Amino acid sequence: MAEIKNSRLSLNFVVGFTDEGEPIFKAKHYRNIDPQAGSEAVYDSAMALASLQQHEVERVERSNTYELGL
Repeated sequence: MAEIKNSRLSLNFVVGFTDEGEPIFKAKHYRNIDPQAGSEAVYDSAMALASLQQHEVERVERSNTYELGL
């Protein structure tokens, strides 16, 4: 059975626009998120962190690393 070994939270922000009007993105990553934390709790934490930023949040992502075993 696969077991989550590590979890990472990423917040993607719109930090500006190119001369053509395309958005410029920057990401902030938070490692060592508790693998047992529920998605709703992680999302709520992401929104709390986002409220401290001056830039607009474009996307919130969670990445998990699994140990599949042999």
